[in-house]
Amino acid sequence: MASDGQLFTMRGGGRDSSTLPPGALKKAVKLTKLANVVRLLPRGAVEKQLRYLADTTAKAYNELNYMRLQQFYAGKKIDFIGTATLIYHKYKGVLKSNVAQVYIKNNEAWSSFFGMVKAKQNGKPPPWVKPHPPGYMKEDGKRRLIIFIRNDGYVVDEQNKL
Repeated sequence: MASDGQLFTMRGGGRDSSTLPPGALKKAVKLTKLANVVRLLPRGAVEKQLRYLADTTAKAYNELNYMRLQQFYAGKKIDFIGTATLIYHKYKGVLKSNVAQVYIKNNEAWSSFFGMVKAKQNGKPPPWVKPHPPGYMKEDGKRRLIIFIRNDGYVVDEQNKL
């Protein structure tokens, strides 16, 4: 059994390369940043705090995405700065500096969507690829528990597994 604070690490995004078209993996590796996925095994009060932070992170992401989707479907220009500012001020008390990571991740998702739309207009992706706006952080109808942390926002002590 793992002790409190023990970490299990998996490198990469966990995407199954067998579902990608030939050559897409090389392009994806060049364009994306590697992520460290860490599985924590907390207990008691620490687990409750982490679940609260993860749920609040997903809530902030979904709320931000909802505002942007409403603007997009209304045919308006998406106000990236205005929506990010609203989310920042609403959630900065709970998420602290990690609230910035929420809108950075959402900005990346929207940038990817608009890039795919532009590529589709230029006839680049195959005809079966249909770009869709970013979705919500959900799994099985519930908010997906996730915490976005900057690369300089944590330290991993591999010797002590902390």
